[in-house]
Amino acid sequence: PIFSMNEPTQVVCPEGKPEELLHQLVNYEIDLILTDAPIHSATRLKVFNHQLGECGVTVLGAPDLAEKYQAGFPSSIVDAPWLLPFPNTSLRRTLDQWFEREDIRPIIRGEFMDSTLMKVVGRSGEGLFAMPSVIAQDVVEQLGVRVIGQIDSIRERFYAVSAERKIKHPAVKIMTETARTELFGS
Repeated sequence: PIFSMNEPTQVVCPEGKPEELLHQLVNYEIDLILTDAPIHSATRLKVFNHQLGECGVTVLGAPDLAEKYQAGFPSSIVDAPWLLPFPNTSLRRTLDQWFEREDIRPIIRGEFMDSTLMKVVGRSGEGLFAMPSVIAQDVVEQLGVRVIGQIDSIRERFYAVSAERKIKHPAVKIMTETARTELFGS
């Protein structure tokens, strides 16, 4: 919706370490940080978390893996090969806790900082991988992978972090409102 605004808007999407992005945010070099974890007050920076929404997690895999592991999920994946995000991510921490609760021993075939690379390797059939359910259908359609199962007990949350308590920037306001209503349905 940002590109449909009356006033033309240029979108710049940098990636970086959280501390670098926070520095840019408080210095008004960027307008917003999108993240899967709230920024805690321990940072001593005046920033505000705006929850966009939450969803469960969907386990995906190439068609041959889906055929092998889909029936009986989650007990069917006890010793399945996995492609996982890096350990310092919110999704990885919650997956590790879930594996332990369910007594699942994943065979870790790869760990990825870049989720796009993880999805591409997942498409090749090297292992199962997990995505926030809010994007799972898009991943299925784009990559030709299949849903193995849903993990609704894991909740992925998404936040917009701003230097303002109330978002005023028109493009940022439209983006956050659209995420809440259309992406997460809240």
